[in-house]
Amino acid sequence: MITKCHSKKTVQATNAHHKNAFSEKILYLNEDRSFFEEDLKYIDRERKEYVVLHNLKTQENDIRAIGEEFLKNFSQFHAKRKNTTVLEHFKISLSPENFQEVLKSPSILQDLVLQWLNLYAPDCLGYAKLHFDKAHPHAHILISGNLLGSRKQNRKSKAEFQSLQWKFEQYKRQKYPSLEQRDFYKMGYHRKQEMKRSNAEQEMTQRQGRKGKPSRRDEIKENLEKIFQDSFISSKPEFITKLAENGLKFFERGKVSVGVIDTLRTSKNKHRFRTLGMGEEWKQTQERWDMIKNRELEFEAVKQEKVRRQFKGVQRVVTEVLNIADTVRDKAFFDTMKRKRERGKGRGLSR
Repeated sequence: MITKCHSKKTVQATNAHHKNAFSEKILYLNEDRSFFEEDLKYIDRERKEYVVLHNLKTQENDIRAIGEEFLKNFSQFHAKRKNTTVLEHFKISLSPENFQEVLKSPSILQDLVLQWLNLYAPDCLGYAKLHFDKAHPHAHILISGNLLGSRKQNRKSKAEFQSLQWKFEQYKRQKYPSLEQRDFYKMGYHRKQEMKRSNAEQEMTQRQGRKGKPSRRDEIKENLEKIFQDSFISSKPEFITKLAENGLKFFERGKVSVGVIDTLRTSKNKHRFRTLGMGEEWKQTQERWDMIKNRELEFEAVKQEKVRRQFKGVQRVVTEVLNIADTVRDKAFFDTMKRKRERGKGRGLSR
């Protein structure tokens, strides 16, 4: 089981203050508080196997050098503000039933410590100490508040932290099946949220059963479902009119806050489509309106093109008729002139 004991935060950003914080913590983890002297002799070996180092340049259990390395990383790169996390203290505990197994193979607990460090703080400084001074084997882990060589804090949200706990437990279950397996984290953050929602829905169902009728919110949702499914509504004005018939008024603020106002209640409650779980229906309805509008524009363009072609054909026919008329008129004119000339010649000969 992995638990977070606490975080050490800044009060005044002074190196002396933080140096004491590092020293106190590291000295605490190295206290010899063993009640199992005979068992600990089995893995004593200068006690080096009791230590886990993570991203530290120090390759041995040099407490002073490790403390200086933590302090240097913090003092050079930490954010210059109050409440900056200096250290995070975690504890990994195993069941008392596994004490003898872990005591004989401390690499099990060391591997679990390294797995947690790689999951939670792959880019931070880490120092861990394995303890066998109680009935349950456990390890204390210190993690730097900021990343190695960076002022960025190693922050994790509640959901992220619980997800890492669950991954850590799955790793322990798969790699060390001989250890006692307890599902501490089988219900993750998102699963808890789903249970809260299902409980709320169950309470709503019970409340509806007691009253014998659905809530106003459910009525609004049911009316909206019918309106969204109405294929005869082909535009936003028609949609707003249909809402008004059901005691609802459309409101829109930007692209996100879109919904209806309950005009039948004096409180004029607002119900957004997204909170009603109908955001996708609203999006699909808008897409359908856009498609209908585009089709109407295409139809109008085709209609105008047809009229233009018809007009062009009529214009061509009229032009041809006019050309024929001109031709006939010209021929009549020439015939008249010819007859006049012939008459003139006849008169000359008679004289």
